[in-house]
Amino acid sequence: MYQLECFVTLARRLNFTKAAIEMNITQPAFSRKILSLESELGVSLFLRDKRSVNLTKAGEYFLEEAKNILEHFQAGQSKVIEAEKGLRGSIKIGFLPSQFDSTLPKAVNMFRKKYPNILLDISECEHGNIMQRLYDADLDIVFSIFLGMVEIPYIAWQPLLKLDQAVILPPDHPLATRDSIRIADIKDEPFIVFDSDDYSMSSDVVFQICKKNDFAPRVRKRTTSISSAFTLVGCGEGICIAPMLFKSIYPQKICFIKLEDNHCDIFRGFAWHRENHNESLPLFIQEISEAY
Repeated sequence: MYQLECFVTLARRLNFTKAAIEMNITQPAFSRKILSLESELGVSLFLRDKRSVNLTKAGEYFLEEAKNILEHFQAGQSKVIEAEKGLRGSIKIGFLPSQFDSTLPKAVNMFRKKYPNILLDISECEHGNIMQRLYDADLDIVFSIFLGMVEIPYIAWQPLLKLDQAVILPPDHPLATRDSIRIADIKDEPFIVFDSDDYSMSSDVVFQICKKNDFAPRVRKRTTSISSAFTLVGCGEGICIAPMLFKSIYPQKICFIKLEDNHCDIFRGFAWHRENHNESLPLFIQEISEAY
C-alpha cells in the first residue's frame, strides 16, 4: 500500500523532491519505491527528464486503479477497527413472549440509532429451550424470567425487575375486594395452572408457593396461555397466580390482588454466556442496563 501511496503522491506533485518530502522519506528511497512498483507492473508509469515528470498512458490508467485500491483499503481498515472495538458486527437476541414491556423495544431502537453498524437479530423463544440456546451459542443474550437469585454455571445474568405475584380472581369472588391475600386464604380454591413451556416458570412458582405453605394446589384446569387462563378465571372456573405486571397487558374484567408471604421470588432479567467473545455484546448490555 505504501508504494501505491508514493505513486499517487508523485502523480499529483509531478516532482520527486516534493513528493518525497510529503511522504517523509529521502528522495533516493522514494525513487526506489517508484522503480520497484514499475518493475512489479512491468510498465513505465512516468516519463522523466531533467526538467519534468509526467504520467505515461499506462500511468494515467493505473492512477485511477491505485486511488480505488487505496480507497477500498482505507474503508476496509476502518471496518476492521470498528469490528475490533465492537462497533460493527451482530448480536443474536432471544426473548420470552408476554414477559417484556415497551422498555425492551425502546432500548433496542435506541441501540440501533447509536450503533447502526451492529445488526440485531431478535427472535421469540420458548422457556423450555431458551437457556440451552444460550449455552449452544445460538443466542448471544436472552431476556427471560428467573426463579430466585440463582447461580447458573457459565452464565451471567442481571435482574431487571422483581415480579410481584398476584392472585387473579373473578370480580364476584368473596376475596376480590381485598387489597392483599395470604396464600392460606386460597388453599381450598380450584386452581388454573399453566401447562406449556412458555409459562413453565410461572407454573413452578405456583407449586413452590403452595409447597412452602404445606399444601398442594387443587388443579381444576390446565391451560397453555395467559389469556386463556384469565378467560377461565373470568368464567368462574377457578383462580390463578401470576405476575402482577399482566394486569396492564390483559385488561379483562378480572381482579388482580397482591399475594402476601409467597416466599418465592421471581425476577425478570437478561442473561449471557460468560465466555461469549462477541465484541458488540458489552455495548448492548450497557445500553439495556441504562434503559432499565
